[in-house]
Amino acid sequence: MEAGESQEQTIRREIREELSMEIQPIKHLLSHTHHYPDFSIELHTWLCATVGEGMELNEHQAFVWLEVKDLKELDWAGADVAVVEILNIT
Repeated sequence: MEAGESQEQTIRREIREELSMEIQPIKHLLSHTHHYPDFSIELHTWLCATVGEGMELNEHQAFVWLEVKDLKELDWAGADVAVVEILNIT
């Protein structure tokens, strides 16, 4: 998050920068801190809806759309595991 940004503003900006996609945050799902050996990261996870169509990968090499039940098939970063677990519950 940049100084003065709300979580909703941050997620909109990040998705716009990384995917050239407009979204609408709907509901806060989870905030947690994950500790890696050399740094810690605080994640704020939101359920969002897309606004309009289209997506362009600006920061990533590939993407895949999955059903929630299939998310555990991917090799997630440690910080993302809690998010995948909560999505499989909700």
